[in-house]
Amino acid sequence: ETVAAGGGSICRFDGVKLVVGPDSAGADPGPACYGRGGPLSVTDLNFYLGKILPEHFPFPLDLAAVERRLTQLKEEVLQATGKAYELHELAGGLVRLTNANMAKAIRTISIAKGYDPRDYVLVAFGGAAGQHACAVAGELGMTQILNHPDAGLLSAYGIGMADVVRRREQGVYRPYHDAAMAVLEEVFASLIDEARREVLAEGVPPERITTTRLLDLRYQGRDAYLTIPEPQQGTYGEAYIDEHRRLYGYVQEGQPLEIVAVRVEVVGRSLAQPHPSTSAAPRVPTPATTVTAWFDARPHPTPTYHREALQAGDCLDGPAIVVERVATTIIDPGWRAETLTGGELLIRQTGAAAPTGQPG
Repeated sequence: ETVAAGGGSICRFDGVKLVVGPDSAGADPGPACYGRGGPLSVTDLNFYLGKILPEHFPFPLDLAAVERRLTQLKEEVLQATGKAYELHELAGGLVRLTNANMAKAIRTISIAKGYDPRDYVLVAFGGAAGQHACAVAGELGMTQILNHPDAGLLSAYGIGMADVVRRREQGVYRPYHDAAMAVLEEVFASLIDEARREVLAEGVPPERITTTRLLDLRYQGRDAYLTIPEPQQGTYGEAYIDEHRRLYGYVQEGQPLEIVAVRVEVVGRSLAQPHPSTSAAPRVPTPATTVTAWFDARPHPTPTYHREALQAGDCLDGPAIVVERVATTIIDPGWRAETLTGGELLIRQTGAAAPTGQPG
């Protein structure tokens, strides 16, 4: 699920309300703080609120340009609504809008499909994700966040460690019954053979290759189908009924099923495996500096830490800023980060989340 709420997302007033995205400043001209005449963007907000430290940026940042853009936006809102905002209040409100957009995208792929985000850990990766993770988790009612030490490069890191996967599918559109399943054995075998040859061609040894069979099934007369992996016990039909009940809360007793398609997945397991990571004896690290950062329109003295200097067991109580080579991670008030043995930050909610209201 894609959401237009990145660091370059443009912040504006549409005449009625404040809006973040979907338009983006891109890399050129980039956000206003880049000093190239760009528009007010999410990166500018975090910079203005003290959550991005300019001395750790690869080039100088222009605070005056951000203040001009915020002042211009403040005047637009004032003229249209009569509401006067302080600049930090306006910037904080726009950040909350950004977080709400991100949370909405997560809800789309979780709650809408029968999964409750509160039952899971939020994984934050990307150069700017760590700046918003606590607030987004709070919006979703999630209480734990996992932040990898290479979060800013995690997509590239993941590609290097990824399995080799090939998938094949073939439409069927016939009633589901034992005789139909017998006929499909040849289809499964053909698709698996084709995908397996491609995985072998990538240099994966045969002993590291696994296969999974799946069926797309639906009630006859329906459009929507569910993809059902081959069950370890029972039949595909029984597994479909169980999954339908889990997702929708009911089943149609006696309604025949239809096979929509056959699917196979052939996976060549990667030799690169991450090392297990665990908690360590807690300790309190010494901050590198202390700065002023704004949370919920209020200034907070905020210690800063260098990610590479953190050791297993180091615990950081929010507010705190963790400076990294390719990212910045913010520990909001009411959250605590624990450094695991693999260098990950396990961030847990310890108190009341910051208010999520928004201006205007």
